[in-house]
Amino acid sequence: TGQQHVEIRFGDDSAIIWQGSIALAPLASEGTMTLQNLALDQARKYLDGVIDLQSFAARLSVRTKYRVAETADGALAVELTDLETDLEDVSVTGFEPAEPILDIDAIRTRGGRVAYPEQRVDIGEIDISGLAVNLQLDAEGTPRILQLMAGRSRAEMDEMGAFVARRTLWPERREAVVAELQAHLDAG
Repeated sequence: TGQQHVEIRFGDDSAIIWQGSIALAPLASEGTMTLQNLALDQARKYLDGVIDLQSFAARLSVRTKYRVAETADGALAVELTDLETDLEDVSVTGFEPAEPILDIDAIRTRGGRVAYPEQRVDIGEIDISGLAVNLQLDAEGTPRILQLMAGRSRAEMDEMGAFVARRTLWPERREAVVAELQAHLDAG
């Protein structure tokens, strides 16, 4: 119990910094967490088998206030507030021979919030700078970027599309769609 401070620095100028309090019975912790300048090059391993990239590089910094608590029923409640993220120096290459697909100087978010078990994520403000995308059509007029997913069956592509629609598009558009339907219903 009481305020603690832990700082771990790595040779590549990255760091993990935690400051806060922790109690074990019941579990509770509150404070700030900083992940500073972490290289995401190894994330490419998780993308293999999904998309065929030649290289992926980026650096990530995250700063947030947090609160973790064990609820009366033994579940875990987590809240991140004042969440700030900096994804910098993003570079993605693909195809043979390798050519640039995506370069981004920085994607920054400010004022984010995450709450669990509420399953709520608010990004707050987002700023994207230095965006460069290389989108081309192949000889048949198909977006060349789709070649990065070569070998995927129609069913796998449909499943990925349905996942994106279910997890991203519908939650973002649900209120507007319901309002439009209600307006049509009211208009007869």
